[in-house]
Amino acid sequence: WLLAARLGGQGLGLLFTAVLARALGQAGLGQFAFISAVVFIGNALTTFGLDTLLIREVAGSRPPAGAACDDASRAATTSVEQMVSAALLIQLALAAAFVAGLWLLAPRLPNQTPATLPALRLASLALFPLAFSAVDSALLRAHERMARFLIFSLTTAAALALGGLVLAVRGGGLMAAAAVLVLAQVAGALAATGLARRGLPGWRRRWMWPSAAVVARALRLGAGLAALMLLSLLYQRSGVLLLSLLDGDAAAGAYSAAARVLEALKMLPAAFFGAMFPILAQGSPGDGSRRAYRRAFLALLAVTVLMAAATTALAGPVLAFLFGPGYEPAVGALRLMAWSLPPTVVAFKLSFDLVIAGRERAAAASMALTLLIGGGLTAWLIGGYGLMGAALGLVIGELVQVAILKTSEVCGKPQRSRANA
Repeated sequence: WLLAARLGGQGLGLLFTAVLARALGQAGLGQFAFISAVVFIGNALTTFGLDTLLIREVAGSRPPAGAACDDASRAATTSVEQMVSAALLIQLALAAAFVAGLWLLAPRLPNQTPATLPALRLASLALFPLAFSAVDSALLRAHERMARFLIFSLTTAAALALGGLVLAVRGGGLMAAAAVLVLAQVAGALAATGLARRGLPGWRRRWMWPSAAVVARALRLGAGLAALMLLSLLYQRSGVLLLSLLDGDAAAGAYSAAARVLEALKMLPAAFFGAMFPILAQGSPGDGSRRAYRRAFLALLAVTVLMAAATTALAGPVLAFLFGPGYEPAVGALRLMAWSLPPTVVAFKLSFDLVIAGRERAAAASMALTLLIGGGLTAWLIGGYGLMGAALGLVIGELVQVAILKTSEVCGKPQRSRANA
């Protein structure tokens, strides 16, 4: 279900981009791309890792099937409701701060046209419905309602694509495109709320003002997850950033084309770990979920090896089909970068296991160390080998990340044993 949600969202997002390009033209599309990037960064900052925290907390508090509703389970439900309210409150507060800062600083942004600034201010309002969507979609995933999560994802993407079609048919400028972005997120938030209310037994959102202790705990735990997310985003973009700075735009463009193909291949492992997260967060020793998870992971690892081999063989035709002529330098880079996929999946698992165990700060520290070592090696390789050096740096960086994460996992085992004792 999660893979279908990703594929459907990507497909409808591509449709939106295509029709928007016809409605706004090349310059207008570039301006909207800048606006979308600002909103994306704002969403990453204001979510603050709380969606992942909610999935772990809610799934971990779910009673086993058939368990009686006693005082302990009712207390756990109250605690979860407070955590949900705290997560929403924090995200809305961060969104308000980001929007206020953006409205004040927007006139100081370089190279922006008079049409960009009001559109950027309008589009930033999408952060408020996004906060509600993050909470309700996290609840759906925590309760393993993945089919309903698919409906939520497709509703948001379809609203965006439909708005783009209206722009293409009836015309409209940058402000209209920003309005479509906001309205699509409102539609997604309404869909997520309705799906959560109808699809989760006994769940009825009621505002419960969270205690200061719950808010502090959400901030403390969310900070580690937010750091992990931001460092991961920076690590994923480090290759193209370093190439732009150390080599040139042509090499960065070729690397970016190869990286797009690699990102598409990562959708399957991302969907797998996303689906396993609530299961393992709730699972108790002896229920078989851990054993099934290990077996499924080994099968996934084998599939990624086959995907890397197929990408190596078909790199030329795939790039020509997707991007057209002129991307021949990216073929060799993609063939090498494809072999970063198996260690990437292993790194996914190790980082995922740390987050499940509540050790997201260790995962974030590992990512920071990976960024430092891998980024340094990649910069050195770019200096000697250019584009191919960046591709090789990606593979080496993933192997370095696996080694660092494995070390963190091994070093943490005695601490967990003492805590359990």
